[in-house]
Amino acid sequence: MLHACVGMDQNLILLGITSSLLIVFGAVGTLFRYRTNEILYLADWFVAALVGYGGFAMLTFIGYLAANPDARLLVSEHSTLAWIYPVLCCLVIVGTWLSIWAFNPADKLNPLNQHWAIVPPLMRYQIVAVAMLVIGLVSYWLYARSYGGFSQLLAQAAGIRAGLVDVGDNPYTFLKRFGGFVFFSVLIFSGIILTKSKGALHSVLSWSGFSISFAVSLFILYSWEGRLGLVMFLLIVPLGYLLHKSGPSLKTLRRSLLLVIIPAIVLPASSAIWGKSSNLENVGAFFVKELSYPVVSLTRAHETNSLRYMKDILAAPAYLFPTRVWQGILGLDTATD
Repeated sequence: MLHACVGMDQNLILLGITSSLLIVFGAVGTLFRYRTNEILYLADWFVAALVGYGGFAMLTFIGYLAANPDARLLVSEHSTLAWIYPVLCCLVIVGTWLSIWAFNPADKLNPLNQHWAIVPPLMRYQIVAVAMLVIGLVSYWLYARSYGGFSQLLAQAAGIRAGLVDVGDNPYTFLKRFGGFVFFSVLIFSGIILTKSKGALHSVLSWSGFSISFAVSLFILYSWEGRLGLVMFLLIVPLGYLLHKSGPSLKTLRRSLLLVIIPAIVLPASSAIWGKSSNLENVGAFFVKELSYPVVSLTRAHETNSLRYMKDILAAPAYLFPTRVWQGILGLDTATD
């Protein structure tokens, strides 16, 4: 292993160093905040996600390359700026902590503060959840109609993802991602169920809405052909139950890390379900392929040899419109085009 690391590209070694620094920096900062606040805010979970993806995932990437010379030679040609990704994650973490300090959520969002503890009626949550379910379902129905309906969309899903199916004649391609509203519906209904509210009518409505939105979400994610997204979605509900049962504490964070074992087991074996591989993929190769897209996107943007001057942030609202609008009329492109 040491001999393999010595022969590695210098940029990959830098990637390993910056990933390790990200892990230490994020872990120490999160632990300090927990000791100070005695609770983990959503911002702390966001930092933990950055550490997990930008730190541990990149170390997995390096470990696989160190043990596979052929893959290492292929990647080293395009790894000039790969080490910058963990550095950017560190900058995002610093910005997150500075924002928390500036807005002082400990005083403004204290759950014990009666001025901020006003909970809307349960029916309002159910109305929002139903509205999101309807918007997501109708949007996805319009999107699927050009392919012949839901069943035909499912049959052509692999070709659409691979770019083999012409979607130019579908005027509703921009509504594809609006199907994601159904995911939020699942979260809201599951939150209502976890509160164990009294009343048979509320219980029936909540369980019915949860069942329908959960089934629709599975269909949408399956039609997107995204294995990682599907498995992560299936982990949301048990993680929500864990948070509700134990509270947002460091102990809960440690327990939630056990859920990582499930994707590690399920994801490589899922290739046969989607027909992407007749045999089980090499586990290391699978996770490198799934986790390396930030590095690939960063490298692709760098290879264009042009500065974008943050124009993607300014143009972000335009990407909500169909491609023929932001690309054909406005002349915009993405960093990886």
